Amino acid sequence: MSDEVAKKGITGHVGGWIKGILGLFVGVGSGVVVMYSNAIVNSVVKPTRPVANFAVSADGLTVSCANHATGDSGWWDFGDGSTLDPFDAGQQTQTHTYAKLGTYSVKLTVRNFMMEENERAVPVDLTTPPKTLPPEISALKVEPLGNSAVAPAGFRISGDVQNAERLIFDLGGDSLPVVETQSGRFEKFVVFDKPGVQMIRLMGLTGTTAVKREASVTVTAAPRGSVSVVVKVTDSGTQVEKRNATSTVSIPLPKKGEARFERPVSAEPGFTIADGQVAKPDPAVVKNVKLELQPDRKSGKLVGDWAATGEALAKEAKNADVMLPLTLSLERSVPVTLPTETLSAVVGAGSQVTAIGLPPRRLGLQNPQRKLELQISRANPDGSPDVLAFEPDLKPSWKGATASRPGIGYGFGAELKGDQLQVRMQTKQ
Repeated sequence: MSDEVAKKGITGHVGGWIKGILGLFVGVGSGVVVMYSNAIVNSVVKPTRPVANFAVSADGLTVSCANHATGDSGWWDFGDGSTLDPFDAGQQTQTHTYAKLGTYSVKLTVRNFMMEENERAVPVDLTTPPKTLPPEISALKVEPLGNSAVAPAGFRISGDVQNAERLIFDLGGDSLPVVETQSGRFEKFVVFDKPGVQMIRLMGLTGTTAVKREASVTVTAAPRGSVSVVVKVTDSGTQVEKRNATSTVSIPLPKKGEARFERPVSAEPGFTIADGQVAKPDPAVVKNVKLELQPDRKSGKLVGDWAATGEALAKEAKNADVMLPLTLSLERSVPVTLPTETLSAVVGAGSQVTAIGLPPRRLGLQNPQRKLELQISRANPDGSPDVLAFEPDLKPSWKGATASRPGIGYGFGAELKGDQLQVRMQTKQ
């Protein structure tokens, strides 16, 4: 064997060894790269699974949810058909107030940025009435109607009562106490026919707790022989009543080939639909959701498009019907008769015209109608009224009436000019 041949053989063996060693390192290196790549994906790229964890406490009709959840996005569903509230990972407490007593389910759904999802529902029992606050009368005001407090005199009584289950109005005079069951601002009217100090009392009751306020007014006697004009004003018409109705519309998953959906929607009896809003539909499931109303606005349909098809849609919807919270703004016209206001004025002897300013018409009243009742009387020696003329439905131009008493005759007329009633009186000895 020559030296050249031996070198070639050694070179060949060395080259093979080197190739084998390099191949070994490359194989091992590849395994190391793969191993560490998986570790990086698992620990850095893949996020922690979301956990919908929270605690619920209630105060009356308001619930507070202490947020212990992990996740990047999601929503709160308070189970009363209200709009879904977005989940905020940085918000420690989520509150919600229910409109009425009942049993509800509070559900939290959270997702991470890989769209992995977790949810939790907690039942909430709000069937026990909330603790009641003591009643409070924050105001009681008595104002005379007209130019003076001469009998017969009208007064407006107004005020504000809070937290009362029952209200008892004692308006004095010969009237009986009035019991009502609604707190808030109030306005009442009363006429005192006889002179003297008149007491007005108001009591608010809640359980065994009561609060009372009172006020007094002094009604003076009309001069003997003077004539009093009393006008009672009653306004009526129609008013638009508005309310919101919440519900959840169930949309079944589509059959093969269906790209759109529609579901019928109806207003409550007697109402029309002014508008409708769908609370934050999931864009991965449905899109272009809107409410189409019929011309009479008593009904319509909820329509939209499916955002996916087949198995992709079923997966996004969790193989269940799609639930869309819907809020309808409802309206209806209701007849309204406002409380009667009483105005009075005293006129002297002789021929003259007395102008009585009428109250302004209430804003927002549609098809308004105003009824005027007129009574003209003379004061008897004991202060009681001696009725000279009475018109239960006074027209804009009242030709009048006549009356006679020993030694004197009366003639009356009236005309409505704008917001003033001008009453004419003529006497003849």
